[in-house]
This record gives sequence, C-alpha cells and structure tokens, in this order.
Amino acid sequence: MQAAQSASRWLYFAALAAGVCQLRGQTPALSMTAVWDVRESVQKTKQYTGKLAELLREMKPEAWKANGAPAAYLTQWESARRYVQLVEETANKVAADPDRLRPSLELVFHLQSLESLLESLGEAVSRYQDPHLADRIAPVIAEGSNLRESLRNHVLEAADLREQQFAVADQEAQRCRAELSKHPGLEAAQPPRPRRSKK
Repeated sequence: MQAAQSASRWLYFAALAAGVCQLRGQTPALSMTAVWDVRESVQKTKQYTGKLAELLREMKPEAWKANGAPAAYLTQWESARRYVQLVEETANKVAADPDRLRPSLELVFHLQSLESLLESLGEAVSRYQDPHLADRIAPVIAEGSNLRESLRNHVLEAADLREQQFAVADQEAQRCRAELSKHPGLEAAQPPRPRRSKK
C-alpha cells in the first residue's frame, strides 16, 4: 500500500513538472474569431492586389518618359509591380498560419510601402498620361490604407493577447516551481519499484 501511494505521488508531481511547468514555453493560440478576421482581411488583400495589378497594366511609364517624366517614375512602377507580388505571397503566409505575427507585420509594412509608391505613381499618371486613370487610383489607395489599418490592429491586439496569456502562464510556472521546491530531488527521483513478494 505504501509503495502504491509513493508511486501515485511521484506520478502526480512528474505530471505537474512536465505539464504546468511547460506552459511558459508554449505559444498561445488566437481565438477562432480572431483567426477568421485575419483570413477575411487576407481575402480582401488578394482582391485589392488584383485591382492594383490591373491599374499597373494600364499605366504606360515608357510614354511618361517620352513626355518628359523623370526616369524615377519608371523605377517606382517596377517596384510597385514587385510589391504587388510580395503582398500576395505574404498574404498567403498569413492565411496559412494566422497565429504567427511576423508575416502579418511584414504584410503591414509591404502595404505601407505599396501605398507610398501608388501615391507617387498617381501623380505621374495624372500629369503624363490620363487624369481619369489617376482618379481611379485614389480610391484603391484608400482601400489599401483601410486594409493596412485593419491588419495593424490585428497585430497589436494579438500581441496584447499573447502578453496577457504569457503572464498567466508565467504565474502558473512560478506556482509549479514553488510546489516542486517542496519536494527536492523530484526531477532525479525514480518511481519506487514494487517489492517482490517472498515465496
């Protein structure tokens, strides 16, 4: 009976050490609502890049140059095309793993860079190509700005949530260590071997 009780106590504290004390190293997951919101933003981002790709195809940077535009506009146009592709690739990473904050943060930065490029290209289109096309660019820029703000809020909220969850996990880990300190040598201890009955 005593051996069985000792074994039970050993198993209890071993489970405590292996379970609760590992909370500190775990990454808290986002709620299903937060994940759904992120994926909805990603879907809107893909629709947004589709509109951008169409607008960029309608731009004629070579004609701008012929009309006296600085060569820098052509470089910006090429950069915008690369950023559209980069935004799509990063959005796919976010959709695949919404719990990771780094891809979401990268997507926010890419959208911000793309927004700046589009503002400059809009000026070039208005001056060197077609003011009506430039008018179509402005609403798309506003749409991208709203998407960027939504994703930025997601990053901030998720970071705050994880900070709170890690604080709870840290409290549990401290409680675990305090409990284990009452039983020194537990980590090195082995469960008691059952005694062989004498024949």
